[in-house]
Amino acid sequence: MPKVCRKEPEREKFFKSCPVSSAFCQWDTLYLDNSGVSGIPALCMDKKLKKLPLFSDRPLDKTGYLRYNLIIRIIGVFFMPVTMKEIAKIAGVSQPAVSAALSSKGTTKVSEEMRRKILRIAEELNYMPNNAAQRLRGRATRTIGIFGVPYVSVLTQALMLDISLELEKLNYNLLTCYGDGEDAAVSAVRELVGKGIDGLIITTDFNPLEHFRTPPVPYVFCPPCQLDGFDVAIDRASGIADAFAALQKKGCRRAGYATLSVRDLALKHPNREKYDGIVASLNRYRMEVDREAVILLNHYHGDAEKIVRKIRSLHLDVLFCSNDYIACRLMASLLRWGVRIPEDLKLVGYDGLSLCDIAPVPLATVVQPNSLFAENIVRLLMKRITAKQLSPEPEGILLHSYFYPSESCGFANPHLDTLEFAGDTFSTLELNWKLYHKHKQKEEK
Repeated sequence: MPKVCRKEPEREKFFKSCPVSSAFCQWDTLYLDNSGVSGIPALCMDKKLKKLPLFSDRPLDKTGYLRYNLIIRIIGVFFMPVTMKEIAKIAGVSQPAVSAALSSKGTTKVSEEMRRKILRIAEELNYMPNNAAQRLRGRATRTIGIFGVPYVSVLTQALMLDISLELEKLNYNLLTCYGDGEDAAVSAVRELVGKGIDGLIITTDFNPLEHFRTPPVPYVFCPPCQLDGFDVAIDRASGIADAFAALQKKGCRRAGYATLSVRDLALKHPNREKYDGIVASLNRYRMEVDREAVILLNHYHGDAEKIVRKIRSLHLDVLFCSNDYIACRLMASLLRWGVRIPEDLKLVGYDGLSLCDIAPVPLATVVQPNSLFAENIVRLLMKRITAKQLSPEPEGILLHSYFYPSESCGFANPHLDTLEFAGDTFSTLELNWKLYHKHKQKEEK
């Protein structure tokens, strides 16, 4: 009776030395019933079994050998992951040589031929590095965690992509996790730390590490508004000031602000920061601050005609909106009821989404500098990881938002004269520009 692994000595070496296989097998030669592999999930969940009940006294044919491989792979998933020690035995090299070959930094400690062999064995056996174990040994895992809601908004999704692009340049991986509520937040952070992350990025409006006596890893706190103790944040009022500087030259004197509800005007809220920027700019240019010019859209229960009548009654020169989506929806209703943009009313959005350029009248907006935000977050985190800073003083870095002029405010927009595609379309203007130029540079090379 032939040995199962006779034609593949590397596999034979592995299954003789692997602790998983030795827990199940009492002989050097394994035989599997060729009739099928039913009952594998139940089998693999019982870790006390001493041998596989699917074995029979018949040798394997080709089909049976394939089923044998399937069972071994399932065993690897349910029982014990492959380690570098076992890969080293199969490859006939030392464990440090395997570690060097699997390192993402590249190495000259093993030949290119041996490195390819080790990588092939690791791939066949579904080797997964144990980040938590590496961190316990004081080694970097090159993995960064993000505590935040990645899909809460289009802008947040874009920020996550920007951060991942920055980490990719430094050969770091990214894990995300979130917990709603104090206990869930602490549990989520513990889960990320348990996976062996080197550092943590916190993008929520609270810092869950405040519940730890000492932060377990270096971190950067970058909330959606300027909260106490922030490391990096966006100055939303600065972009509003830029817009006013341009609009007052066009004779704009009366300004309004459209947002969803009174909750948006609460302290420590991003939309409140935008409103405060409008008030500060009106005061700077000695314009009238009209409290009636704050339009809370939810009060009208979706009645577009009433909202348009309200806007007309205010005799505004310019209407700022708390985000680009609201601005585009309002634009459609205003145009439908005969309000000309920009002749009768100038309209400004906020965020810098790609839809601004494809609005019925291309929308002027205030751009949140997500790319610069991501760069500063990653740069500061790498600095703290290198210095092993667990409880540093908050950096308080404020990044300037900026005005993107366009036809809804009567400005020419040169971006509308070109069609820039990076092989796909992305959610923000900045991402489209950034990835288009990156794509163009690759093509030129």
